[in-house]
Amino acid sequence: MKRDMDLVRAILLAMEAGEDPLKMAGYDEMTLGHHCWLMIDGGLIDGRPWGLDQDPLPRGWPQSIRWEGHEFLDAVRDDETWGKTKTVATKTGAWSIGLLKDIAARIISTQVSQAMQGLL
Repeated sequence: MKRDMDLVRAILLAMEAGEDPLKMAGYDEMTLGHHCWLMIDGGLIDGRPWGLDQDPLPRGWPQSIRWEGHEFLDAVRDDETWGKTKTVATKTGAWSIGLLKDIAARIISTQVSQAMQGLL
């Protein structure tokens, strides 16, 4: 199964809102569980693995967002910033969490610079 960064972002947003990320509309349990396992493995969330023996893909039960997950979410929370980030990532092939966060941070930095120009 291919990693879906839109889903990673959606899971973080759901967890932050106190919603159950394993019950998101439009996704099956296997896809959601596997993405949660990837996020546990990648240090974005805490949780515990499940279904490792009987399933073709490892899955995870999400418990809480880790610092790195919050950092990523803060960088890509805004829909417009996320859209621009994905556009740059598509053009460059940069789809790792670190690079997506860096792209979003540069977009935000440009927005902050422009906003500051208006204040000075």
